[in-house]
Amino acid sequence: MEGFFRFNRYVMLWGKILIGAIMICATFLLFINVVLRYAFASGIVWAEEMTRYTLLWTVFVGAGVVTREGTHVSMEAFFNLWPAKFQRIGFLVINLFCIATITVIVYFGINMVRLVVETDQISEAAFLPMWIIYGAFPVGGFLMILGYIETAVRQWRNIPLTPSDIAFTHGRH
Repeated sequence: MEGFFRFNRYVMLWGKILIGAIMICATFLLFINVVLRYAFASGIVWAEEMTRYTLLWTVFVGAGVVTREGTHVSMEAFFNLWPAKFQRIGFLVINLFCIATITVIVYFGINMVRLVVETDQISEAAFLPMWIIYGAFPVGGFLMILGYIETAVRQWRNIPLTPSDIAFTHGRH
């Protein structure tokens, strides 16, 4: 199981790097577009569209990262009233339900990507292939599934998530 935890840590590290890179690029693009629009009365036509698409990727990849770290919105106060034995079962049921739900999202996301590849759709202003944009659904869903599996195993076996499991240093100082 430690191998899965280590694999998951590295996958989520790359997810964090991807989120950071997307946010930096989107911020830079928006800044340049605002300067061009107000200083030169001309802007980048595709900037707003690209910003929306980058936010979509940020949300889905970010959801996977926060799922693993247990910082997703949750209703723990309700379960804290239960005895410890029932808490473990309750959290396991919730994690399994989330995995099942996200599996459906991944399934439909893959089908959506397949459809836009077959129909050769591109975005209106940026002329970006739409499969790249819709790829956020299966990629983010896959990360969420990995996160919920690790969360379920850790909660069931009572293995806490340590700061070195979350940090970029991975225990090195």
